[in-house]
Formats: sequence, C-alpha cells, structure tokens
Amino acid sequence: MSRRARILLTVLAALALAGTASAAAPVQMVESGGANFPFRSYVLTLAKARALSTGNVHVSENGTPVHNLSVISAQAAKDRQFGVVLAIDASDSMKGKPIAAAMAAARTFAKHRNPNQQLAIMAFNGKINVLQDPTTSSAAINNALKATPKLSYGTRIYDALDQAADLLSQAHIQTGSIVLLSDGADVGSASKPAVVVNKLAKQHIRAFTVGLDSSAYRPTTLKEVSTRTKGTYTEAASASALNGIFDALGYQLAREYVVSYQSLLGPDKRVVVKASVDGLPSVTSGYRTPKLDLAPAPPYHPSTVNRILQSTVTMVIVALITAGLLFWMILTLVTPRQGTLLERVGNFVAIRRRDVEEQQAEARRRVDLLRGAESALERLKWWPRFKATLELADINASATQIVLLTGLATLVAMMLLYLLIGGWGILLALSVPFIARAIIQHKLERKRRAFAEQLPDNLEVLAAALRAGHSLVGALSSVVEASSEPSNSEFRRVIAEEQLGVPIEDALGAVVVRMNNRELDQVALVARLQRETGSNAAEVIDRVIETVRARMELKRQVRTLTAQGRLSRWILTGLPILLAFALPLISPGYLDPLLHKNSGHFILVLTALMIAAGSWVIGKIVDIKV
Repeated sequence: MSRRARILLTVLAALALAGTASAAAPVQMVESGGANFPFRSYVLTLAKARALSTGNVHVSENGTPVHNLSVISAQAAKDRQFGVVLAIDASDSMKGKPIAAAMAAARTFAKHRNPNQQLAIMAFNGKINVLQDPTTSSAAINNALKATPKLSYGTRIYDALDQAADLLSQAHIQTGSIVLLSDGADVGSASKPAVVVNKLAKQHIRAFTVGLDSSAYRPTTLKEVSTRTKGTYTEAASASALNGIFDALGYQLAREYVVSYQSLLGPDKRVVVKASVDGLPSVTSGYRTPKLDLAPAPPYHPSTVNRILQSTVTMVIVALITAGLLFWMILTLVTPRQGTLLERVGNFVAIRRRDVEEQQAEARRRVDLLRGAESALERLKWWPRFKATLELADINASATQIVLLTGLATLVAMMLLYLLIGGWGILLALSVPFIARAIIQHKLERKRRAFAEQLPDNLEVLAAALRAGHSLVGALSSVVEASSEPSNSEFRRVIAEEQLGVPIEDALGAVVVRMNNRELDQVALVARLQRETGSNAAEVIDRVIETVRARMELKRQVRTLTAQGRLSRWILTGLPILLAFALPLISPGYLDPLLHKNSGHFILVLTALMIAAGSWVIGKIVDIKV
C-alpha cells in the first residue's frame, strides 16, 4: 500500500471514530474518577486540538462559578492522572491477518501515546492474560507487544472489562479508559454484563470499543458497553483499517483535559454543572451532592456516680457529716485537756475515779437508749429466738444493735438502689435483712461444725478420765481443761449447771440442742445410765467414739462429693452480681435499658428473685443430713 493510501485510511478512520457526535458536540464532558466531594473532576474532550487554561474555560454549578478551578491537559498530566488499558481479542477467529493487524495497531497506539500516560496491555480469549500491568515504561510496553499472543477458543469480553477495571483501580489512576478490540460476541464470560457495566460506570471508566467485521461478528455487546460508559464505538470493515482507528483513538485521548474544582454547595442538593470554552458551545452535566449522615447524639445520661454525688440525699449526708466534724473540732478546742502529770496522778487519786465514773455514766446513757428500742422489740414472738441465735453465734453486738444497724443498712441500700434503678431498687434493698440473717446463720453453722469436729477428741479425753477413776463431772472438767473453743465454753456451761443442781444429762441435753449435735445425745444417755444403774461409762463412750468418727468420716465424704454443687451455687449466684457491676465499666450504657425503663426494672427484680430461689434450691439439694 502506498503512503498516500495509508494517510487516507487514517483520515477515514478518524472521521468514523468521531462520527456525528463530534460534529454535533465540539466539546464533550464526562465525569472523572478519583475525586471525593466536595472536590469534583471532569474530563473535557475537544473535537479540534486547542490549548486550554483557566482563562478560557468556565465552569459553574447552578449558575454560580466554581471555586479553585484547575485545567490540566493530557500532555501535562502526571503519571496517575491518565491511564489506558488496551484489551485485544485473541480468540481463534482472529487467526492470521486480523491478529497481526491488531498487534500492529496496538504498537502504533503505544508509540503515539502521551509519555506520562500509563498503559496496560491484555489479551483475552478463554482466559484473561495480562501482558503488561499499567506502566509508563516504553521498553516494557514494547516488550509486551513484541510477540503475538497465543490464540485460543473463547471471547470473554465482560471478564476482560472487569479485569481491566481492576488494573486501573489498583494503579490508583484518576481518569481511566479502556480500548477493547474484538471480532465477535461475548463467549464464556463468568462476570454478569450488568454488574461489569455498573462497575465501569461507578468508577467513571470509559470503554472505547472497536469491532472487527467478520462472519460471526455481533456489534450489540460492544455498542452497549461503549454507550453505557460514555465511550465510543468504531467498526472496522477490514483488518487493514485497525491501524488508522487506533491512531485516531490515541489522537482523541491526547486532546483530553481534566477540569477540577471544589464545590461549595450543601448536602443533598441537585446540581447542574455547566462548562464552556471560549468560542465553543457549552456542555452540561449533573449530580446530587451526598447526604450529610450525622448520627443523632445519644441523650445525655449522667453516670451512676454523678447521680449519687449530685443527689439531694448525698448533699444532706455530707452537710450533716461536715456539721458534725465542725462541732467536734469546736468541742475539742474549748475542752481543756489533762496534762501528762494529771493523768499519772489520776491513777491514784479521785481525779481518775471521776473519769471512770463519767465513762460509766456515758455507757449507761447509751444502754438506756438501746433499752427503749429493746422494750418495743420484746413484744415480737421471734425476738427471744433471735437473741439466742446471736448468743450461740458468738456475736458481741446486742440483738437491738444488730436490728438497728440492719434497718439503717436497709435504708441506705434503698436510697442507693433507688438512685440507680428507681422504685424497683426499694424492693431489692429489702434483701439486706435476709443477707444479715444469712451471715448470722453462717457463723452459727461454722461454730456447730467446729464443735462436731472437736467432739471425738473430747470424748477420748472423757473416756480416759473415766478409766483413771474420775467421776463423770470430774472427767468433764478434764475435757474443759484440754479442749478449745467452742467445746470449752459449752462443757464449762454443763459443769456450771450441774453445780447449780441441774442433772448432768439435762445439762448435756441443752448442749445437744444448742450445738444441734445428735452424737452428744448419746453421752447424755450414758450419764443417765451411770446415774441410775452404774454402768461402765468408759466402755460405752468408746463405742460412741467409734460411731462418731465413722459418722464424721461419712460427713466429710458427703461434703467432698457435694463441693462441686456448693461451688456451682456460689458461682451462679455471684456471677450475675459481678457482671452487673463490671458491664457498666467495660461498656458504658450497656445496661441502660434495664436501669432506665420500667420493663427493665421488672426484669431486674424478677432476675434477683430467680437467682435467690435458685441459690436456695441448690443449697437444699447439697445439704445432705448424715
């Protein structure tokens, strides 16, 4: 072919590429990728080559000139602002002259590209072969186009477009284009057409498709892709026309400009973008500004500590404590102190006795205050039993003090829980008396358990004293001297009652009731038999010791076997309480639905009752009487 013929083909291809659209629209504007609102970016393509700058390009949004306008040509762009993926059909139908012409056209396209424009090359058939990743290296591009790709069955057009979009995205190219050549319809693509086209449109990637006419050629696919992505479609009547088409595409991409600016419009507004070049008709585009997704601020809930500190009750308590401290300080300052000499002399004269008398008078006044409360409690049926329980549990405080302190603790708990969870907290605070009772019962059971564990050793001392010729009372005196608490106090009480005329078996029976110990009841029976018949008490007590030791061993075994149940009881009881205190620290606000809603209060009370009931049931299950 002569040189004149080649020039003619190039011109005809350029005219075919531009077509009617170029004649009707000297300026084309397409949205570009790589800019996030409020920054906007568009690609301007001119039908004729012309130098553009901010002086002859005018852009407005809704009639208002834009802010910070910049215009960058493809020749002056940086390496990541423009990029092209060249995708060539390498199916079996391209065998011979078509593939050779396609590769020659690709070399021409690469030769005339902008040096700052990244170019990637891929061939597709039944597989997608990336011959070269996006690069500006002319040597790498020429090396990738040197050899003709291996032909194979299949024409996976949509898979090739999808892979090309990924290459542009991974290279962070702002304005990307795809030039795709094929001579047939899509065959074998795994990607869905709608998904691929939407992906290209979302990333603002234009697809310039070139169709090579053949017996199996169907232009529908290429036309749809180019139309949806705002690219162009060109059809080559023969393989020899490809070189001119690709040269014209390169010429068109070289006439592009990136127009960028900063939008000043508010959120969720419909915007009409108008761009004009001096001496050319204006073009318009449109978009909607993104919505301002601001999550509403959560309502302010003061923390539990702040509510407690800022409550009226806390202020009253602080005021009372402060007034009491001030009164104590004033009283301390105005009260004369006794010197060291007076204190030493007071041990031997009336001054010391006067101090003692004052302390005794103060103690009497305190007793008088408690006596008034006790006289009111004496009318209750359970009061004597409660006093006896406190005495057995070795609690030094009086029954009246325990009741008053428990009532005060209940009131304080009501106040605190009311501030935490509202009215339901008053019901939860009613558990304070039950907790106090559980503590007293625990101390009593611990004392009784200690007495039961000491009993076999005490009975051995008793039997040894009887063999030595002591009477039963004398043998008990030996037990008192050798035993420790609580056995010492209980047997000392037996001896004291016997000296007051109480039969020794009755005195031992009282200890049986107090210590809830059936083994000691056998010793009381021995005492009665010895008093009435004169039996060999030492031998009988030896049998009792064997029985007691066997029963104690069985108790220990039962206690060992039920240890897991007792531990489960305390874990299941304590874990919800621990979580109730830990969760507000780990995740503040997590328990707000339970603390600030009536339904949550009901659930809390119900949960507390269920926990208490479950703990009681497990306690009854593992409490096996031997």
